[in-house]
Amino acid sequence: MKREHFSYTADANGYMIKFLGEDIGGVSVKLPRDKPLHWRHARANTAENKIQAERQIEGILNGYNTRYSSLIGKIARKNKILPIYTEDEAIIKPGLYLALFHGAKNEKKRKALSEAGEWGVKGPLIGPLSSIHGTYATHLRLKFETTDDARIYGFESKDDFNEIAYTKGGCLEYKGMEYGDFFITNFPAQEVV
Repeated sequence: MKREHFSYTADANGYMIKFLGEDIGGVSVKLPRDKPLHWRHARANTAENKIQAERQIEGILNGYNTRYSSLIGKIARKNKILPIYTEDEAIIKPGLYLALFHGAKNEKKRKALSEAGEWGVKGPLIGPLSSIHGTYATHLRLKFETTDDARIYGFESKDDFNEIAYTKGGCLEYKGMEYGDFFITNFPAQEVV
């Protein structure tokens, strides 16, 4: 869960789920109680609340619980957290993605990396997408499956008005980085074992 930026706290009175350190929701009993819980009940409640918190997080990660999706997208955008190519394939939603890589801040940095025999940084996996349209190496238009997915990547709509422009040097520019390479791939749903 930590890899996916989720955590939780749980005690005898309830649980709270956090994403990137910010509370996104939970469950608790109305306090104060008439009398303190017996320690055995407190221990059992704490164990049950831990299980419930982990189930909620699992449901969010697997897309079963969409109650928190817009809040999670808002927090992710605020913290600039995006899935990274070759690192986060196991935690992304299934679907079509644009993978950006070989990134540098500008042409000068790209040249310095090239002279040092390096390729640059790995970029984000952008998606899930329903389609990608390129026009004369001037830009790519991305159509997302949902508006929430588009917003995570800094776009306003799921429609195909979401453009990533090419630089004069032939790189794709996204969030202040220029990426020399990209590919388009489909990530199928993970099999549950």
